Amino acid sequence: MRLHWTTWFDRATIDRARTYAADGSVRPLQITIKGDAVLIDAQVDGTETYHPRIAVQAPRFDPAGGQGLHVRNLEGACTCPVGFHCKHIAAILMVWSRRLQTDGIYLGGDAPTSDDVDPPNEPRPLLAGQKRPEEPAPNGFPDLGLAVPHQGDDLGREVLEWLGQIHRLATSSQLVPTAQAERILWKLMLVSQPDQTPLYAVVPALSRRLKSGRWSPGRLYSSLSSFLQRPPVGITAEDLALARQLDRLGVDNHRMHRQSGILHHTVGATGDLVARLVRSGALHPREFTDGPAVEGPPRHGRLVWSVVPGGRRLEIVGDDGRPIQLITSDPPWYVDGLTLGPAQLPCTAVQLDLVLSMPAVAEEHLAAIDLKAALPAAPPPPVDQRPGVPEPHLVVWEDVVEDHRNWPWQTLPATLCVPYFRYGPAKVIPDGGLVVRHDGVRLVRDAAAEIRWMEQLGKLGLTSLPTGVEVRGRRRPPMRPLTTVPPRRHHEQRIELPAGLLTTLSAAGWRIERDGVAQAEPDVVEAIATRIEAINEHGRDWFQLHLGVTLGDQAVNLIPLIAPLAVDRTRFDALATVQRDGRTWVLLPIDDRRVLRIPKDLLGTLLENLVELFDQGGTSEPRIAADDLGLLHDLGHTDPRWLGDARMRALVERLRGCLDPPPVPSPTGFTATLRPYQLQGLAWMQHLRQVDLGGVLADDMGLGKTVQAIAHLATELAAGRLDRPALIVCPASMIGTWQRELARFAPGLTVRLLHGQDRPRSAGDLTGIHILITTYATLLRDADWLADLPLSLVLCDEAQALKNASAKAGDAVRRLDTRHRLALTGTPIENHLGEIFTLVDWLAPGLLGRRARFDRIFRLPIEKQGDLKRLALLRRRLAPVMLRRTKEAVAPELPAKTEQILSIPLGEQQRALYESVRAAMAAEVRKLLNAKGLRKGRLEILEALLRLRQVCCDPRLIKTGTAKRCGESAKLDTLADMLPELVEEGRRILLFSQFTGMLDLIESEVLAKAGLTWVRLDGSTPAQKRGALVEQFQQGKTHLFLISLKAGGTGLTLTAADTVIHYDPWWNPAVEDQATDRAHRIGQDKPVNVYRLVITGSIEERIQQLQRGKRALAEGLFDGTGQLSGGIDEAVLDELLQPLE
Repeated sequence: MRLHWTTWFDRATIDRARTYAADGSVRPLQITIKGDAVLIDAQVDGTETYHPRIAVQAPRFDPAGGQGLHVRNLEGACTCPVGFHCKHIAAILMVWSRRLQTDGIYLGGDAPTSDDVDPPNEPRPLLAGQKRPEEPAPNGFPDLGLAVPHQGDDLGREVLEWLGQIHRLATSSQLVPTAQAERILWKLMLVSQPDQTPLYAVVPALSRRLKSGRWSPGRLYSSLSSFLQRPPVGITAEDLALARQLDRLGVDNHRMHRQSGILHHTVGATGDLVARLVRSGALHPREFTDGPAVEGPPRHGRLVWSVVPGGRRLEIVGDDGRPIQLITSDPPWYVDGLTLGPAQLPCTAVQLDLVLSMPAVAEEHLAAIDLKAALPAAPPPPVDQRPGVPEPHLVVWEDVVEDHRNWPWQTLPATLCVPYFRYGPAKVIPDGGLVVRHDGVRLVRDAAAEIRWMEQLGKLGLTSLPTGVEVRGRRRPPMRPLTTVPPRRHHEQRIELPAGLLTTLSAAGWRIERDGVAQAEPDVVEAIATRIEAINEHGRDWFQLHLGVTLGDQAVNLIPLIAPLAVDRTRFDALATVQRDGRTWVLLPIDDRRVLRIPKDLLGTLLENLVELFDQGGTSEPRIAADDLGLLHDLGHTDPRWLGDARMRALVERLRGCLDPPPVPSPTGFTATLRPYQLQGLAWMQHLRQVDLGGVLADDMGLGKTVQAIAHLATELAAGRLDRPALIVCPASMIGTWQRELARFAPGLTVRLLHGQDRPRSAGDLTGIHILITTYATLLRDADWLADLPLSLVLCDEAQALKNASAKAGDAVRRLDTRHRLALTGTPIENHLGEIFTLVDWLAPGLLGRRARFDRIFRLPIEKQGDLKRLALLRRRLAPVMLRRTKEAVAPELPAKTEQILSIPLGEQQRALYESVRAAMAAEVRKLLNAKGLRKGRLEILEALLRLRQVCCDPRLIKTGTAKRCGESAKLDTLADMLPELVEEGRRILLFSQFTGMLDLIESEVLAKAGLTWVRLDGSTPAQKRGALVEQFQQGKTHLFLISLKAGGTGLTLTAADTVIHYDPWWNPAVEDQATDRAHRIGQDKPVNVYRLVITGSIEERIQQLQRGKRALAEGLFDGTGQLSGGIDEAVLDELLQPLE
């Protein structure tokens, strides 16, 4: 949908932009058309001169309709401190819109699309320069770009000049400032390869300005390394960064010299890098005098068979049938003269390499080429004879071999085999030619099918006799025989094939001939039954698992066969497979005459669900404790037959019901209107209470977890189940929020505060009370008498406070006598999966088993090995008791949140201070690691890293003489430029820092000097004053709220803010996200801009990399996607303490 361009700005910004648009401060517009986007460059003169750049996607302007300029998307960047969506950008769009109105230009595509619904009666769009559809157009126009109309006088001089600028910009290189004396060019060159495959490289060249004002042709450097050793004076940071990145892309060529600047995906060249080179305006694919490369639209490529000397080979051609010259980056780009652009190909980068290096295939051999599996997009070769269908045979015999690999030599009896294939009456061995003749008839073999059969033998452990092991018996086979080769040093008496191997191969389709006699095919069994039986032994309830098949009147137990596959997944992956009925089936030998054939996906699901059970080892029919909820839940996915006690099935159904609970109406006496997803949350909490399970409401921050919990409490009151009080445990900063929200939405609930000096000290003081509110600290102090207080519900808000297994707050919560447990948190996992275990083990004991087993089955494989199957299993295990919805999924109406990282370079003095502190801290950390190790020295190591982070914020934070004399603070200077501009724009700002000392400096050095007003909240702010500060900001009495991250990162609703500044990064991204969502939450009606101030190349940039790993772990748990990583280890410490880049 297109929206009016002013939608991207607040009212105050629009008002300030009008002054710039009216007084001629906007000078001159340069406009570039790229596809459906318009790029606008201009200069805006204010207190200083700024150079904004705007990208407008799919603009539409109707001068006759009076609707104004509507766009599908708008992105802008400015050199002013605000950076984007500022008054300067708004002023440019205002001027452009007026110019389009004055000249009567109509902008739009060829035809309206279904999403163009604003305005509803929009006329058919035209390209610039066309007339209305009721009048004949003077000429035709292409889909991309603009053309100069024939009847130019009707459009006005300014529009003709504008179109002329577009034409000149499309055919000329970027202008450079006249003061620039040198510039760097990039030469795109083909590198010689031994196999003749095309490979592009980039070499720098130096161009100098001549006396005439023109540029000289580029003079090539011998290599990137020589260029970097002595870079030219005045080189831009972008060119230097490009050169360093290109220098890392190197290979050793066939003359044993290192060639850098290689644009190939195997050395790290990406499509984004090629795009940067092209968009720099300095990349030259041909001679320097021909001009720089220009970016073209994406082009589609397809695979065809082309005639070449010696036969045919695959080639990539475009839609016009012409071959495409390709840069083999990932994704690849095409080269067409001076035009470079993305190539959209039907193959991966690795497949592309194979296509480009493919040798010519003789015409008579084409019939044997089958690329359907390896290269699905390749067409079949043009042949007049298709290959036959091979029938696999395996000849097996007993023989004698001599092992000469070790002294003394060994002579061993051995079972050997040789495969061959039959095509009708013809027999061929695997290493024969692609085309053979039999009885004078030409035979084409199916090479791909034969390879698949041979790979099956290798997968099952058969391989050729190694060098040094020779056949000494009576037979002389036509090829080197296969067997299971023993290790170099062994003590076997004979070499035998594994039990059941020949049975498996026979069931897979091989014809077995043993000692000249064809072996009968085995019995294949496909039915498998899961049975669970309730038993009672010595007064304890157990459930016994049976997995088996029935052969005649005999029951065969399959657990001894299946259990090793669950413990070692490589065994499962090595099973022989066959294709039947469009499915892949695995073959599992039962004995020498019988084979179990079962769909691979079904067996895989069975193993995944029972991985914990089989991991325990033990009996052939394992037992499950009645309180092991997790295993019982997983067993429900195997669709078993239940025997004995009906409690088993009921227990599993309880868990399944949590996934889709029956709807519950909003309770009587509840004054809020719940959204559909909040009603779903209420139904889920009610179902948990009904089936006697606890749960975690883990909705995204800002989605109303508190109001859902209050609705649940109100429902309990209406049903008469609050005969005991409910206890809410929360941080001290949340007490006021809970009191206000309870009074507002559920006035029928009586509330008593257990906090402060005058709090109740015994159950006798709580008669008639429905809700008790206390803090984690007070709970610890009153743990003894509260443990004896009967409760209907314990609700822990911001429950990440319980994440640490050794936390005393967790012990106190576990002692409480309650019927039901709930937890609220937007960040159920912040650092590692152990936090999830601690929380869920309190809410639903038994669901995740014992901690040691949880670590072995889930935490280690997921965090250390990135096991996505175990991750999916854990998500399924948690699904009944953990409900999480994201803003994108359930509240798409929330305004956009735009995040921007402001990279700030250090000045010379602050940079020198950083390096001196870094060197000292690196030595100290290494000393601590050697003396104490990572675990014991963790606190001291974090303290050392803190010094580096403080230098980035402001040298004065570390309070040393050298730091005080530094005299530079790059980040504080940037903030001093930003804040007055933001306030002038009318922005409402939340500024977070974890250092209260930094907040002090911001107050004294920036805010006071600029004459700005502000309010501040940190750990010293009394709880009773927090509400007044929030109201003051929410009511618009000040534009700026300073908040310490720990004290104000949770529990505040500050939807009056539209700008969030994180002055310093914190280790945990969830903490920063929580702080940001004080503004970006339900009730926000303005776009929210988030700025993160980061010192370039410092520990702060590396903290952000660590944040991405932690965020991926949390997102992977709930979404099943993303790469997984753990916490800080020695490798991470080394990276954090690297020198400034």
